[in-house]
Amino acid sequence: MGGEVETYQVEGLLALSERDLLIMIGSDVASEESRFFPPDSGELIKKATEWLNTKHAHLQSVVCSNNVVISFYKKDDLVALIVAIADLIASLCVNVSPFSVAALITKKGVSVLCENVWEPADVTQDKGRQ
Repeated sequence: MGGEVETYQVEGLLALSERDLLIMIGSDVASEESRFFPPDSGELIKKATEWLNTKHAHLQSVVCSNNVVISFYKKDDLVALIVAIADLIASLCVNVSPFSVAALITKKGVSVLCENVWEPADVTQDKGRQ
C-alpha cells in the first residue's frame, strides 16, 4: 500500500477478521524465509503472533504515548486511527505491512495495547472493539 493510502483500502482492512489480518502479517513475516512449501494458515498465525509478541513493548511505547492516536481514539475515527498508527510504526515494520498491524491493533482495541499506559481519565472507553 505504499505512498498515499486511500480510505477504501483502510476500510478494506477493517472489514477483515483478526484471523485474516494475522495471516497477512504471518505471510509478510514468512516471506523473509526461503521455503520450498508455503506455510499453512495455522503456521502463519503462529508466526504473526510471535512477531507481534516480540514487538509488543515497542508498539506500546510508540502508539500509546502519541497524542494524535489518543485524539483519533477519542473521536472513534477508525480510518484515521489506523493511518496514524501505521505512520508511527512504519519503521518498526520492516517487511511487514504497518497497515495490517495497525488494523489488527485497532480491531483488538487500542485500549488493550495501552491498558498499562493510559489512565482512565485520559481517554474515553473503547466502544466495543475489545
